[in-house]
Amino acid sequence: MRPFFDEKRQFYWLIKGRYDQGIAQNPKIGETFTVEKKALFHYPVAQVLPVCTDDFEALMYARVLSYKQTSSSTLVTCQVIKLLTQEEKTALTKYLQTTAQLCDKG
Repeated sequence: MRPFFDEKRQFYWLIKGRYDQGIAQNPKIGETFTVEKKALFHYPVAQVLPVCTDDFEALMYARVLSYKQTSSSTLVTCQVIKLLTQEEKTALTKYLQTTAQLCDKG
């Protein structure tokens, strides 16, 4: 699985940010959580996206259930869909970090 790529905007979708420690440390399939993004984003509802920390450490895959915009941020509600093995985490983390560097340069 790869991040959903939006060709129009030239970047990939992922769920990046700060998470409740329980989610980051011990996610469970089916569990829901909310992430607050400090910007206004339109998230692809029903899309399964990779979830990572601020420094692009891969955590899991989650489905976007809904999002709600406030005046300056976006609250994204997600459901854990797939947990990652250590090998998958390492590979996805490397992919996300590399892609992020390329996007920053471009």
